Amino acid sequence: MSLAKNKADLFGASSSVSAGSASRSANGNTTAKPALPKLGALKTSSIPPAVVKSKTDEAQKLVAEAEAYLKTSVFQWQPDYMGAAPKFEGAGNSYRAAGSMVLAHDTMVRCSQAYSSYGSYSSAANAMQNAAKMNTDPRKHFEDMLTAADLWGQHGDLTRMAQMYVGAAESEGAMETEKEEYLREASNILIPFNSTDEAMQNCDVKGIDMLKKLFKHHMTGNDHEKSLSTARFLARVSEAFGQDTLLWKCLASESILQLAGKDVIAAEQTYIQEHLTKAGYGSSKEAEIVEELINAFKSSNEQQLQLVQKSPNLFYLDREAKDIVLKLTVTASVQGPRPVSTAQIDTEISEVPIEGGDGQEAGGKKAISMTHLTEKEDSDEVDLA
Repeated sequence: MSLAKNKADLFGASSSVSAGSASRSANGNTTAKPALPKLGALKTSSIPPAVVKSKTDEAQKLVAEAEAYLKTSVFQWQPDYMGAAPKFEGAGNSYRAAGSMVLAHDTMVRCSQAYSSYGSYSSAANAMQNAAKMNTDPRKHFEDMLTAADLWGQHGDLTRMAQMYVGAAESEGAMETEKEEYLREASNILIPFNSTDEAMQNCDVKGIDMLKKLFKHHMTGNDHEKSLSTARFLARVSEAFGQDTLLWKCLASESILQLAGKDVIAAEQTYIQEHLTKAGYGSSKEAEIVEELINAFKSSNEQQLQLVQKSPNLFYLDREAKDIVLKLTVTASVQGPRPVSTAQIDTEISEVPIEGGDGQEAGGKKAISMTHLTEKEDSDEVDLA
């Protein structure tokens, strides 16, 4: 009896899938992996019907109790949000246990609103985060995360607010412009971009991770100017917090970005005048890579560049910086003077007398006047004695 059949007999259908997978692997054929469940999805088919009914009834009862707290009467002039909020929260969790994700989400949103109505913003933010997890619509999930961020802001917890912004930016429902906007906002909350070096030391160290995410977003988006700006700021932050390894990676990334922009002179000057003044950087593997790259560009040596691109030291760089290095070429990195065609220049040579100080001709001498006429200049006269 085969191993696959034994497993099928012991474990049933689940093992038959594994056995089938092993069989397909042996035959060399591949099949697509099953898709992961969507955000907030729950396999209702796996929930026993009795549990679904029990949890649904429980949720409906809790919602009715919550709504009773919100009703006003002669004896209750104002809605009792404090009493309603935990009832909505329990109902939302019961709906989720029953697999009713839409009802679970909507009820949890009502819970968040109830908490917010009497000023319990931290509870409201937590409830909205739970609502976001239950939301099967990626765009609405993104919006729920932003609402949770605002609630954490009202509570005064800027760290949690920034974390919600990052979660929103990284969610499936965020558009590209929104990804940058909220990554930048999260970074700026914890480490303001106008901070002095001294002020940075008092900022939240969690902001470094958010800056790294922003830098990665710019690098993967091929935004050269923003990548350079973020690399420089992240280098300042890492130096303020004493994170040497991160500092060296940022300095190397800055040089690599300059070389990618064919600004070899700026890359060399920045490396020598600024980067090598940082303690320990000159002896680092990152600095070794940068120096070899600069030498390859200065000598326009494509073979030397290819040796650097094969160097194991590239693994000391961030992945995005390494990818840029692998795409570098020295071709046309050193630009010579532009060729000038006869259509661009028209030279006129004429003899003009040289006058003395009294307005008379000085010894009958004459000078040659050369007039250069280009498409952008009317005239440029040079007198050669």
